[in-house]
Amino acid sequence: MSRVAKLLGEWNMVLSRRFSRRQVLRIGAAASAAAALDVTRWTFSVSAAGAVEAVRSEWTFREGLPSDGDWESPVLAPETGFDAIDLSWDAESVDDDAVRVNLRVRAKDGVWSDWIDCHPDHHGESTPGTRRFVAPILSRGVAAQARVSVVANAGLRELVVGALDTSTIAVGGSLAEAAASATIIDGLIISRAGWGADETLRFENKNPKGRMIWPPSYAPIEKIIIHHTVTDNNSPDPAAAIRSVYFYHAVTRGWGDVGYNYLVDWQGQVYEGRFGGVNVIGGHALQYNVGSIGIALLGNLDLTKPPQAMLDSITSLVQLRASNVDVTEAADFQDLNDCPNLCGHRDVMSTSCPGELCYPLLPTLRGMIAGTAPVYLAPPKRTEGIEIISCSIGPATVYQGNLLAVRMRVRNAGTTPLEGGGPKSGFIYEQGQTFDTVGFPKVQDEYRITMQPVSWTGTPNPYRWGLGEPLLAGETRDIIGYVRLQSLRRDEYRAGIIKEFVAYQFTDIAPSVITVASPPVGPVAQTRDPNSRFFGITGHNVPEPFVSYWDANGGVERFGYPLTEAFEEASETDGGRYVTQYFERARFEHHPEYAGTPDEVLLGLLGSETTATRAKEAPFRPIAPFPSTSNRRYFDLTGHSLSSGFKSFWDANGGVQIFGYPISEEFKEASDTDGTVHIVQYFERNRFEYHPDYAGTKDEIMLGHLAREVLIRRGWMKRSK
Repeated sequence: MSRVAKLLGEWNMVLSRRFSRRQVLRIGAAASAAAALDVTRWTFSVSAAGAVEAVRSEWTFREGLPSDGDWESPVLAPETGFDAIDLSWDAESVDDDAVRVNLRVRAKDGVWSDWIDCHPDHHGESTPGTRRFVAPILSRGVAAQARVSVVANAGLRELVVGALDTSTIAVGGSLAEAAASATIIDGLIISRAGWGADETLRFENKNPKGRMIWPPSYAPIEKIIIHHTVTDNNSPDPAAAIRSVYFYHAVTRGWGDVGYNYLVDWQGQVYEGRFGGVNVIGGHALQYNVGSIGIALLGNLDLTKPPQAMLDSITSLVQLRASNVDVTEAADFQDLNDCPNLCGHRDVMSTSCPGELCYPLLPTLRGMIAGTAPVYLAPPKRTEGIEIISCSIGPATVYQGNLLAVRMRVRNAGTTPLEGGGPKSGFIYEQGQTFDTVGFPKVQDEYRITMQPVSWTGTPNPYRWGLGEPLLAGETRDIIGYVRLQSLRRDEYRAGIIKEFVAYQFTDIAPSVITVASPPVGPVAQTRDPNSRFFGITGHNVPEPFVSYWDANGGVERFGYPLTEAFEEASETDGGRYVTQYFERARFEHHPEYAGTPDEVLLGLLGSETTATRAKEAPFRPIAPFPSTSNRRYFDLTGHSLSSGFKSFWDANGGVQIFGYPISEEFKEASDTDGTVHIVQYFERNRFEYHPDYAGTKDEIMLGHLAREVLIRRGWMKRSK
């Protein structure tokens, strides 16, 4: 079971790993699945050859998809034939095993291929979101059919099947002429023009004068990673197959170029892949792209061994383009220990690539390149690893101006420390801010937890929080992040982990639908709950156990009247979510983990929360320790003192359990409620105010209207005139 699946289990999204019974197969027409067909024609500009027309037929299924079990699409036959079929799907579950897709292709002679198992594509830069892509099946055909197997609660919402034909000459010349006239680089490599690369696809809106989608960047070559494309062996038109891969990477995935650095066909012809020349960074092995070149072998090497011509060309290519790499050795690479310098895709990612019949030949290939006997090297060992132990996003309803919290517990499952960074746990983003705009740009190799609303179209995962100090091997840490939401809307938020400039380690974790609602401060009708008390003066109900706590600890004189209904709220201090209710002078919090004890209801840490940014002000700076007396007491825990009338009030009315510890000294301050100046002192949960007009009475010292002031600052209430 994958780590993501375990997490989904923790969130009560139970995913069965295998079917206990197979449901009756629902064939396309019987399932009444309607597909929307869209046909798009692209013209590949190919200089001397004129142009190649690419026709993409795309079927989108949204109705009739299974909630559990198996389903087959109707036979999908585009008007033209095709060189490649690709698939993508969107589902609530992001576990690779929750939705399994197979595909088969019918050739021109009417013979169907076997069902091909289609795995999600993890080659290049991952994109946050719920859509999963399958690399194109490069096979010439006239029709195709998809089969889907879905586990319960996977939530399959959409399936898209695309057929691409890049074999048609639109105007002028021929591809043979293009290949003949194209430059052969270093006497070995067929240039991009030679296989018909449309260079306009690398630019936004196909405008060569506009912005390049994926500008080249460079790194010294440390590793050679071998792939296979799972296509027809000995393809009669390898250039068309390469154009299909290019279209899939550049357009379907939106990368703006092909991810492989080089491609080699069955006859041993070598083709230039990624634009940019020597040492350009490709997109073929996710977080292992920097420092490697990806060589893709055109063929299905699960079925057939690569021919000698293919191996000979790889040898020549590596000797030409990576002569600095000793393929007989292994060295640490990214988070891998002793990674062979020439390795297979499966050595760095969870995949069977480069095929069951190619991978065993890598020792022979190393020997051919080095001029030695076969060189056998052990697979690499991973030194870095981060695990999510738990994750939650909430509350489900956030009232305007309040906080949405993501809380994630992570563990370093590797053997080396993981780099931390900022912003630190507890940082609050305002809606619309991003990690860049608040001054926390990406730093190479730093791990950060992320959160993003599904509707967001700007910088991916705009909200990011760092690990802080390096996370040591085996260490567990809680990271809490907040976003203050203002817009009244409903959206879905998802969390993840990113290793900056390397890869998303996890995406789409703890998907949670969040509603931002108007503040719950307006008067409401009296509830029928017999255990609640209605306060007509403010129009709010106080439920149990809040009403009993209010009665037992001073009632209206101590706390004032209720200003809101009870509602769930994220705590700014510990990231927990509690049912809270605001009164004029305090916020009540229900802690069910302490049910039946005096701590079942606690006053919220309003003093700490409202003064969190005032630590450098003189009254909040710790003072020098001194011996406590009957009239003045020093608190080592906070570095502050308590004396005279405030000390007597604190001692007589519940002390630390009700008010918490002092977090300031006495000083003068104007009230945000009415502007009146008082001598005050802040405690973790409250603010004491001295009222000399009431000297000698019970009202000489009162709790400030701290809760009301909090609501005023949020915009939920207006300041008294």
